[in-house]
Amino acid sequence: MFWQVGSSATLGASSVFEGSVLASTSIGLGADATVDGRLLAESATVTLGGNNLVAVTPVPEPAATFAVFAGLSGIVIGLQRARRHSHNSAQ
Repeated sequence: MFWQVGSSATLGASSVFEGSVLASTSIGLGADATVDGRLLAESATVTLGGNNLVAVTPVPEPAATFAVFAGLSGIVIGLQRARRHSHNSAQ
């Protein structure tokens, strides 16, 4: 289940939450709050304070994802060029 918040979201102390929160600004968790899911803040921070997180899945930064994609694209292009070159040399 996803919850989309137009600004900031706050989960109170000792609350239990299952699902994902996408906030346009920030997300704050009160002490001893438990989250089973994801907390995604678009333009600010997710603030934790002595919380219990379950099933934490790190999300790579966009720049890192792009670098991996660009690197893989370069390998594919290089392999295609090498194949063309070896095919042309064999003729």
